[in-house]
Amino acid sequence: MYSEIEKMYKDYQTEKVLLNEEMRMKREEEMSLKNKQLKIFKRIFWTEGSLFKKRQELIKPIQDEIYRIVKEMQLKVTMQ
Repeated sequence: MYSEIEKMYKDYQTEKVLLNEEMRMKREEEMSLKNKQLKIFKRIFWTEGSLFKKRQELIKPIQDEIYRIVKEMQLKVTMQ
């Protein structure tokens, strides 16, 4: 997404002088929309995003249980 936005911006800067007002506004709106989409994507999916937090919340009890069972089995093997 970053590279796509960056390319859009570079292309816009290059072609800006050749575009009429309507075309410039349209390009600027497209870039603005892409930036908004990126912000939403980051908010939902990246490490601080709600999806990441929810996944951690759901997986943690399972990881804790697996860790407990592995430790318990290691203790049994050690005692034999």
